[in-house]
Amino acid sequence: MAMPAVRLFARLCSLVLLLVCGCGTNIEVISKMTLPPVPDAVVFEAPLDRVWSAAAAALKAEGTIKLLDRASTTMVTELHPVDSQELSLIDKALAGKTYRNGYSLSFRAQGSDKTEVSVLVSMEVTQFGITRREDGQPHVKSVLRQRLFDRIAVNLGR
Repeated sequence: MAMPAVRLFARLCSLVLLLVCGCGTNIEVISKMTLPPVPDAVVFEAPLDRVWSAAAAALKAEGTIKLLDRASTTMVTELHPVDSQELSLIDKALAGKTYRNGYSLSFRAQGSDKTEVSVLVSMEVTQFGITRREDGQPHVKSVLRQRLFDRIAVNLGR
C-alpha cells in the first residue's frame, strides 16, 4: 500500500516542478539574440509620403492596423502574438507565457527628403489565462523595433 502513495507523491512533485520550471514562452528565440540597443527613432532618406507608405506596408504584413491618422502622422497596430507564434496547448497548460506586441509609430518630416520615424513597442503577456501589460523585456522590444525599421527600409528599396 505504501508504494502507490509514493508513486502518487512523486507524480505530484513532478507536476509541480513542471509548472514552476517548465515554463515556455513564444519569445525564447528573440530573448537569446544579441543586438546592440536600438534607438526609438530612425531618420530615413525619403519624403514623408514614401516613408508613410513603406511603414503602412510593413505594419500590414505584421498584423492588423488599428489607427492610420495622416493628420497627426500616427499609426498604431493591434496587439498580436510575437512572431505570430502562439504557444502549444501543453506549454500553456504548463504555465507558459504568450507575449503579444503592438506598435505605435509617429512621423516627422525633416525637410523635403528626410523623415524621422519613432516607434514605441508595447507588450502584454498572458499566463494562466490572465493578461497583463508587460513593461519589461527591453531587449525583445529592441529586436522587434529593429525588425520594423528593417522592413520599412526594404519597402523603401534600401
